[in-house]
Amino acid sequence: MNILHITTWYPTHKNPKSALWVQRHIEALAQSRCKNTTYHLEVNKGDFQLSLGKREILGNKSYRLISSFLPWFLMEVISIILLSWILWKERNGNYNLINFHIAYPNLTYWHWIKRWVKTPVVITEHWSAYHENFGLADANKLPRIQHIFHQQIPVIAVSHALIQDIKSFSNADFPSYVVPNIVDTTLFFHNPNIKPTPHRFFMISQWKTPKDPFAVIESFAQYVSQFPEARLRIGGYGPQLQEMQNLVKNLSLPPHVDWLGTLDSKDIANEMNAAAAFIHLSNYETFSVVCAEAVCCGCPVIASNIGGIPEFIDNSNGVLIDHKNKLLDSLLTLSNKDWNRKTSATTANKRFSIIPIGIRYLASLSSIIKQ
Repeated sequence: MNILHITTWYPTHKNPKSALWVQRHIEALAQSRCKNTTYHLEVNKGDFQLSLGKREILGNKSYRLISSFLPWFLMEVISIILLSWILWKERNGNYNLINFHIAYPNLTYWHWIKRWVKTPVVITEHWSAYHENFGLADANKLPRIQHIFHQQIPVIAVSHALIQDIKSFSNADFPSYVVPNIVDTTLFFHNPNIKPTPHRFFMISQWKTPKDPFAVIESFAQYVSQFPEARLRIGGYGPQLQEMQNLVKNLSLPPHVDWLGTLDSKDIANEMNAAAAFIHLSNYETFSVVCAEAVCCGCPVIASNIGGIPEFIDNSNGVLIDHKNKLLDSLLTLSNKDWNRKTSATTANKRFSIIPIGIRYLASLSSIIKQ
């Protein structure tokens, strides 16, 4: 299969770790013997950047305009102009499918040009913004974004939860498929040489909304009163970090908390293998790659019962909580349960590694082409 990918987010020389989940999806298709041509088309808010056909870090061409001054309407128009130019350049590419990774803003005015595009198109969506109506109380204030999904373009998303969010936001129905995010199972796997330590817990994130580390720290303080040997190891960075550190001090927890800072993937995997559990409380997640990474290591997960998380976390590999006040009970329950970490890791690796995801992705795309 010959696929033209046009993605709003993608790794760049300046930010080589941007949107790795998109990169991994495309790599998965390559391993399923697809031929992939990728363009990074991004018109967005931010410090000024301009790229018109520049070769990027992964060899793809980028067409990018980043500006803090242009209104969204004008940026949407620029997006469709640049998209039209890319499609004109690739008109003889003999593509079986055009795959748009992230619908907005590149497809805002798709209805202007779709009559001239004879190749089937699909949207692969990752963005959690639909859940909160892009920060607005009323989704109907964003009719241009809603209209994208009223054109019967098939949508592939990383979870059923995200599909439902998009349908609720747009008040539209459309063909839909689910292809989860990929975990690098060459790094995240059960390591029998690392023995988990009882009462040792780990969490890591880019600490910002919608994450809720404060409820974890407060519940951990109660847990320590029963198990003085307990430790909470915290990795990551972000705007919530200072407030987290202040809360730890106020609760007299510094002797029980280790601040690990930024970790690479190998260190994160080692922490997951060594922990009694991985804890992840959040007010929303479209998928949660970090929870999938934890179960691929065989580490039980305590997580919020929201978004895409319950689609792969259950009582065989973790504990889901409906309210943060239940976290202490979950910590106690988990500590008293004998987990089969190897079996959990094997099951997760078969589900989230690159080859099965590539097969599932290709099957979805093939179904779309047949339709």
